[in-house]
Amino acid sequence: MSRKQTSLISQNRSVMLRATDLRGILRIGRRASRTACDAERRTIVENAAPEPSSS
Repeated sequence: MSRKQTSLISQNRSVMLRATDLRGILRIGRRASRTACDAERRTIVENAAPEPSSS
């Protein structure tokens, strides 16, 4: 294997690693955003619901 081929293989490997890292970051970001959105929705529903009267 020539030096040029070795260089290309190592570059491809680093690009693949970066793509996987980015995918992981996006997945984590999406999960965090969905959780925050659900929590916000729950808060809005709780505030909009009438409080039970104790009579």
